[in-house]
Amino acid sequence: KTKFLHKAFCSLPLWLAIVSSFLISSNTAAQGKRVYIGSGSGQLVYPTAQATLNLQDNDTLFINAGTYSILTLKNIRASAGSKIYILNNGLVRFYNDFTCMDFANWENVEMKGNYVPSITYGFDMDNMLRGMNLTGQLTNVTFSNIKMTNVREYGIFLRNDALVYNGTNNPNSIFYNLKFLHFYAHTLKQTFFLVGDFGTLVNGFISMVRKLEVAYSHIEH
Repeated sequence: KTKFLHKAFCSLPLWLAIVSSFLISSNTAAQGKRVYIGSGSGQLVYPTAQATLNLQDNDTLFINAGTYSILTLKNIRASAGSKIYILNNGLVRFYNDFTCMDFANWENVEMKGNYVPSITYGFDMDNMLRGMNLTGQLTNVTFSNIKMTNVREYGIFLRNDALVYNGTNNPNSIFYNLKFLHFYAHTLKQTFFLVGDFGTLVNGFISMVRKLEVAYSHIEH
């Protein structure tokens, strides 16, 4: 028994190395190339992000640490079974009188603010009208570890009047499989999440969402 335990404990560093390697690779999440944007200040505006940054399946887009006024990333799509990842390379802050994050037309994309273990909310927004403006087509998209404080209107605004539900889960019919996890939202003058608007539906069901998850979050008005 003593001999067996000795062998077991001798092999422990190897197992720790394997586990550590797994955790690092899981946090990075992708096996493709790494792309970095941001010089620490100013605006990050990419209306054709995938084409401009040459993002392909399983690539990771890192936002460098700093304080920016806005992050605009539109038109990013990965193939079925693959992902494109957007991660924080340090603490990324945003200050803007209107909207801090403006995203549209994403498919199979994950944006996570937990790349640096010591930072819980790697994307931090403060003092804005809206935190996130989500438009266009969104399918299989996850946001996590994002913080917003002092929001004068909506934390997350999700709307596309061109999406008229036709009974399918197609991107031109509905927002599908959206996850908002590990958010911290504080001092919201209206609401954390708004889908569509408060108007009467006269042209069918517009801006509908199927498979929406908001979880593991602290939301306080």
